[in-house]
Amino acid sequence: MSGHSRRLAEEAARRGWRYSPTGDDLQLSRRWTWSVRFDHPFAQRGRGRGLDRRTSPRDLMSGQTPAGRSFWSFWFPYEPGAHGSFVTRSVAFVDAACPLPAVSALRRGTRGTRPIMSALNERAARRAEQWPGNEAEVQARSRLLGWAVGSEEFRRAYLVKADDRRAAEWLASPPTTQRLLASLAVSLTTNGTDILAWCDHPGSHVSRVEDYDVATVEAMLEVLDAVDLPPPQTQPP
Repeated sequence: MSGHSRRLAEEAARRGWRYSPTGDDLQLSRRWTWSVRFDHPFAQRGRGRGLDRRTSPRDLMSGQTPAGRSFWSFWFPYEPGAHGSFVTRSVAFVDAACPLPAVSALRRGTRGTRPIMSALNERAARRAEQWPGNEAEVQARSRLLGWAVGSEEFRRAYLVKADDRRAAEWLASPPTTQRLLASLAVSLTTNGTDILAWCDHPGSHVSRVEDYDVATVEAMLEVLDAVDLPPPQTQPP
């Protein structure tokens, strides 16, 4: 165990969290599968539908968020950088214990996206706002190019994808968008009953990653706690 990992384990223990050098026992590669239409932390240039089974989560911490939600966090080497360095990606997720709408809020310019396609989609979305069309056309275009939800500042910073406007507005509620805009380029997505947050750190060496720390985890947890969970579905008598 590296010195940084030992410090993480000590910080986790002080907060009443649990620490594990890896997250292999969680079998996260089997936990999530995304539709290709949605953004998520494990996509590479628009490809990939989940965590590759050959990728081992590292320095996993788990516990309770300040709002009392069960969380897990980890990092993994995302893509090679310059001079032997890697871009590392930090991920945290909470289990909402109820089915969630499929929706993602991607910080524009995030690594792993296709910059040219992202720029073209954003330009097309801006033009489409000038010629809204009928409701069916708006729905189809928004599912493809992203939903115009939240403030103008938020729309400039984030691309929101969802099957319908209601789901997009749920994730892009004012408390969530305010917390996202105040964060260090954190993105969000849902899958099943989970809400995931992620952010990147360029220039790290895998042998001595120190960008993934308690402060980073706590920043992602603040974003996750800002998401209001939908009310539980009740079965009719």
